Amino acid sequence: MSKLDEIQYKFEYTPLLKAGEKTFNEVCGLSKLFLIQSIDGGNEKQPLVLTETQKYMWFNIMTRGKYGKKQSIFITPSQYGKSLIVACATLLRCLTKKNEDWLIIAPSTSKAQVIMTYIREHLADREEFLVKLEKKSDSVAERLKGEKSKSKITFTNASSIDILSADADSKSEGGMKLMGHHARNIIID
Repeated sequence: MSKLDEIQYKFEYTPLLKAGEKTFNEVCGLSKLFLIQSIDGGNEKQPLVLTETQKYMWFNIMTRGKYGKKQSIFITPSQYGKSLIVACATLLRCLTKKNEDWLIIAPSTSKAQVIMTYIREHLADREEFLVKLEKKSDSVAERLKGEKSKSKITFTNASSIDILSADADSKSEGGMKLMGHHARNIIID
């Protein structure tokens, strides 16, 4: 292994080496809490199973900063499942950690809504997910319906997920819509 290969290996796999393979597999195994449509097109839902690359995406979001990486960049081909993985991992992190605030920024509101739609969809996968929603009404269906009209989802443990559009009406307004917004965790799509 050349010195350059060794440096690249250490850069890419340091979080895994610090965590250990057992921890890595345990964290990635949590993806099975989420249910997706079966590949054969049937109505039956099956647990979300990650590819090897998706496991690294999942692991980096779920353990953000704990094993060395506070920032991650995921460059994947279209239709790879990046939005689904980011949505499910972000949702699970918000459900399991207190005071997590996540901001999803995209070029347009419709693009940011893609990830938010996955989050709303998978909130209904398990009843224990739904009870973590901040209670605004008695009916579960009404709670989800009420959240659909908003760009923010808030949980009972003070965690939240919000979306924001970076689109501008003119070149001079570029980035102005983002001013004044903040979050400890930011996803730029």
